Amino acid sequence: MKKCTNSPRKEALAAIKRMRELAHRIPSRFTRMTKEQIILKLRESREKLWEEHIAHHS
Repeated sequence: MKKCTNSPRKEALAAIKRMRELAHRIPSRFTRMTKEQIILKLRESREKLWEEHIAHHS
């Protein structure tokens, strides 16, 4: 009798489902911030990424 195995697609979908469930448990880093604090943090991140992009391409 043949052993019933999951297809790679089903295994991948199950892994994605587990990752989504785990990610859902992690609280957002913006949870306890005010709107102004969030905007400042996003601007800092944007500036950092911009500087890295310019430094990488210069």
